[in-house]
Amino acid sequence: MTVVITGPTAGIGKALTKACFRLGAKVIAIGRSPDKLNKMKTEMLSELNNNNRKDSDRLILLVADCADLDSIVKATDEIKEKTESVDFFLVNAGLPKQMNLESDSKTKQGFDLVFGVNYLSHFLMVERLLDLMNKSKLSQPRIIQVCSTFHYGVKGDALLPSSSVSGNAPKASEPSLNDHTHRLHGYANSKYAQILYMHKMNNDILPKSSKVRVYSTCPGSVRTDIHLESKSIICAHSYAPDVAIKCILRAMFSPEMGTDLDNKVMSKNLHTLSVFKPFEFLSEAKRFTYLLLWCIVALPFHNFMWVDEGVLEGTSPPSYNKEAQDALYDWSKKAISKWL
Repeated sequence: MTVVITGPTAGIGKALTKACFRLGAKVIAIGRSPDKLNKMKTEMLSELNNNNRKDSDRLILLVADCADLDSIVKATDEIKEKTESVDFFLVNAGLPKQMNLESDSKTKQGFDLVFGVNYLSHFLMVERLLDLMNKSKLSQPRIIQVCSTFHYGVKGDALLPSSSVSGNAPKASEPSLNDHTHRLHGYANSKYAQILYMHKMNNDILPKSSKVRVYSTCPGSVRTDIHLESKSIICAHSYAPDVAIKCILRAMFSPEMGTDLDNKVMSKNLHTLSVFKPFEFLSEAKRFTYLLLWCIVALPFHNFMWVDEGVLEGTSPPSYNKEAQDALYDWSKKAISKWL
């Protein structure tokens, strides 16, 4: 079994890497920092009391920056040299919203940083690795997106072609140094893009020529470096990564989840699935008030509402819009065509 994962050095990605390695998989871990990758591997082998060279070789480290499509091409070329097939691709690497208006908010190629890292870089990876996944001996190789029900927080307008942007690109793809609202919605837009991508791939693209399927998961609020560094109140009421990955592993390995997971989200928590649904009907100001009340009243009970086997739920109503799915996929394919 061969697993490719992005963002393997901390949080959910580190827990998933460890779990897959323990299961005997060959894990190709793609991270930005060579030092963090090597530290992760050393810690993992030490924890497992495993100095066997053969087992150590099962954990392959690749350096790549998801904010640079040239780097993604290099990494995927290396993957093709190191394995003949891929069984699972875990789309995990991601950035939260970038609220510092003075910071650089774009990728090397000029796309919005959060949109580029969370969505577009992985779109390119899939395009370049799909042939390897089709060579898998599994009846259904799977692309598992670590997504978020936070995608309910946007209506998706920013992912439609915009005449005000060069090349009719979606506004979510454009960096904005002085737009607070754009930055605020950046994370939700990138997760909404992943959801649209899942629909498009499963409904139109993959059935024609591939046995691969794309599934999305929401592990809930997780105690990761993102919350720890910001000293967020959410951190105190979040799951440990080792607990949060259970729904992701179920989406990977449960045969019966194949048809059930089509165009739905597998979540860890009943509460997480429902919390953002009212966003569709609330104004910007009311959304802030709603989230504030949620943090005060409901968040402390977050850890008591988890479901071990996971919960399946439909994606946000606007995400079923086929025109939106088609438009984003067509633009994305054109945007990364130079790197195919």
